[in-house]
Amino acid sequence: MLVHLAHHTAIGIAFDRIFILISVQRDVTDKQGTTYDLFNVHAFSETWLKKNLLFSTGYSFANLNEGFSGSRVYGDDFDVAYSPDPLNGLGYTSLNGGAHKQEHVMNVNLMTIPLKNLTIVPSLRVQQDSWDANSSGTGTLGDDTGPFTSNSNGDSLDVRERLDVRYAGVAEREQGGVRDRGLVADADTPIAIGQRKVAFG
Repeated sequence: MLVHLAHHTAIGIAFDRIFILISVQRDVTDKQGTTYDLFNVHAFSETWLKKNLLFSTGYSFANLNEGFSGSRVYGDDFDVAYSPDPLNGLGYTSLNGGAHKQEHVMNVNLMTIPLKNLTIVPSLRVQQDSWDANSSGTGTLGDDTGPFTSNSNGDSLDVRERLDVRYAGVAEREQGGVRDRGLVADADTPIAIGQRKVAFG
């Protein structure tokens, strides 16, 4: 079993100077902050039920929490508090939000070797995801301000099945007057009996 933990925090700030008229300028301060915590664990197992029958399983779980904040403020200088002004462009203050996602992935495989050179592997993979996100803040434009909110959530389920059939035969090749028999290694090698692989999924 393997466990993975991660934490990340980033803060950014950008300044932009806008000239509306020759003698009128507005300075824009854009601040952004993000953080996330990730937890992931996965495990697998393999069991020989018979000498020619292998059963294997795998499972993975991931949990992600993300948060963000920010503001975009117009003013007569950089990094100042918000103040209503008819010349202000579209901005916002007190932006806060977050997102959460969980993921489960499981696979089951059964490998059988009924003949010496024949391998058959049916498998099943199931993935289930669920997520939600929300944000809120105050929008600004000129002298006007107003609150805004946003919420979303969802889930999904994906089930896939697959069947692999592989035959590893024997190749017969001739080079320099010498004939050689062995497993196919080169796709350009002339073969009397070759490898065949068929997959359904």
